[in-house]
Amino acid sequence: MGHKVVDERYRGQELARLLVAKRIEVARTAGCEEAWSIVEGDNVTALRSIIKDGFVIKGNGMTKTGDEIVRDKYYVSLDLGKQSNEFQPSPELDKISHIRNADELGDEDVLIALDDRSVIESAFDAGYVGLQIVLPKDAKPIEKPMMLLRKSESPVYEL
Repeated sequence: MGHKVVDERYRGQELARLLVAKRIEVARTAGCEEAWSIVEGDNVTALRSIIKDGFVIKGNGMTKTGDEIVRDKYYVSLDLGKQSNEFQPSPELDKISHIRNADELGDEDVLIALDDRSVIESAFDAGYVGLQIVLPKDAKPIEKPMMLLRKSESPVYEL
């Protein structure tokens, strides 16, 4: 999808969402099956925005600097074959398990702190996808940004 940046003076007016919607329309018309992007792992605003556009977080994106590979980004994807990609927040965030260890992964929805990258990476490896970025203002007793993940029914590919 490339970069999208809205001048600070015009933020909050849904301009970024309009830009993404137009890109998706053009991609569908061209016969594309998937739209994808890479989002910086610490850019909570961008992650929340792209998820609201219907994308899911499919895995870690990687950056290579010299011989070192760092997983500091997220790979997000949108299935262009679906008619509706409207964001649907989870209604019962307070009932979803907060996990801190990969051994706690099962088949249920889970919340993992965004700064716990190794557990999130383990969840991706186990076939989960990220559906929502949850902030403390969104639900109690969340104290820091978290990712809501769900076991995926379709294969997940890593970049």
